[in-house]
Amino acid sequence: MRDKITQLFCLQKNACKNNTTDNRGHNVPIKVTSNGTTGANGSFGAEGPETETDSSGTGGMRKSLERKGSAPNDAVHLQRRVGLFSGVALIVGTMIGSGIFVSPSGLLVRTGSVGVSFIIWLACGLLSLLGALAYAELGTMNTSSGAEWAYFMDAFGPAPAFLFSWVSTLVLKPSQMAIICLSFAQYAVEAFVTECDPPTSVVKMVALLAIVMILFVNCYSVNLGMAVQNIFTAAKLVAVLIVICGGAWKLFQGNTQHLSNAFSGDTPTLGAVATAF
Repeated sequence: MRDKITQLFCLQKNACKNNTTDNRGHNVPIKVTSNGTTGANGSFGAEGPETETDSSGTGGMRKSLERKGSAPNDAVHLQRRVGLFSGVALIVGTMIGSGIFVSPSGLLVRTGSVGVSFIIWLACGLLSLLGALAYAELGTMNTSSGAEWAYFMDAFGPAPAFLFSWVSTLVLKPSQMAIICLSFAQYAVEAFVTECDPPTSVVKMVALLAIVMILFVNCYSVNLGMAVQNIFTAAKLVAVLIVICGGAWKLFQGNTQHLSNAFSGDTPTLGAVATAF
C-alpha cells in the first residue's frame, strides 16, 4: 500500500513539473519526448517518441494501463446479444413478409393467367437472389454496423448516406411496417368475423395495437425481441411449408386443370405486368 502511495506521489510531482500554462493561466497538457518537451502552443526541444501527460497527473498511469489492456473502453456501444440462430431468424423473418400470403391473388388478377403469374414469380425470385448475393458480398467486405448506411458511406460519401438514412427512417421503414401490420390485422380480424367483411376501423385499430406492441417489445429487451422474432419466423416457415405441401399433394392427385391451360386468359398489359412485379 505504501509503495502504491509513493508511486502516485511521484507521478503527481512529475506531472506538476511537466505542466505548462496557456495565455489565460490554465494548466494544459504537454507532450514529453525522449529528447525534449513539446508544449501546448508550440514545440520546443528535439523531437522523439512521445508520451502524453495530462494536467491531472494520471496520464502516465493511464498510458501504462492502456498498454497492459486494462483501461476501460470509453466507446458507447450496444452489447452483442443476437446469436447465430436469432440472426438467421431475423434475416429470414425480414425477407418472408406478408407479401407471400397477400400478393398471389392480386398477381393472378393483374396477369390474367396462371402461366404469366408463374413466370413473374420466377423472375422476382431471380432478382431477389441477385440482391441477396450482393448483400452477402457487401456484408463480408464491410463488417461495420449501419447496414445500408455503411455501404452508402463507403461508396458515395456522407451526403447520400445521410439522405438514404432519413428516407429509410421516415418513408421506407414506416410504410413497410404499416403494410405488414395492416395485413396481419386483416387476417386476425377475419378469423373472428366470418359473416361479413371486417370493419375498416377495427382493422386499423388492431394494426395500431400491433405496432405499439412491437415497439414496446423491442424497447424493453433485446432478448425478448429476439424470442418473439424467432417465434414469428418459425410460424411463417410452418405456414409456407403447409402451402407448399398442400399444393404438391393436390398436384400429385392429378389436379392439373389449371396447368394444362396455363396461358389461357386475358393478355396482360405492360402496366399490369409492371404492377405485378
